[in-house]
Formats: sequence, structure tokens, C-alpha cells
Amino acid sequence: MEGLIEETRRTYDRPIGAKEAAAWLGISLCTLLEFCRTGQIPAVKHGGRWYFSKKKLADWAGVDE
Repeated sequence: MEGLIEETRRTYDRPIGAKEAAAWLGISLCTLLEFCRTGQIPAVKHGGRWYFSKKKLADWAGVDE
């Protein structure tokens, strides 16, 4: 989580939660969580919750923020 926090400070990109990430990507929460569990999507698990960098998600999805 520290690395994600430091990166977001450098890029002015705040971490977002799973619900917001799923909505932003246009996929179901179940699909997003499966991607997390299988390591298919850039995410960090902290305290039992998944967190995402919107910039990394945009890169992963191949879209502009």
C-alpha cells in the first residue's frame, strides 16, 4: 500500500475502491474481484479491501483517463 500511496502522490492520482473502479471500467464488481484474485489487474489489497490507481487502470484498459 505504501508504494501505491507514494505513486499517487507523485501523479496526483488518488486510490479508488473496488466499486468505483468497477463502475469506471464498466464491468461488474464480481468480474473486477476475480481479476484481482487472479492477478490480472493492477491492484493492492490492504486491510481486506482492494485499492486501485486510476492511472494504472487506464493503462491496463488501454484508454485515456
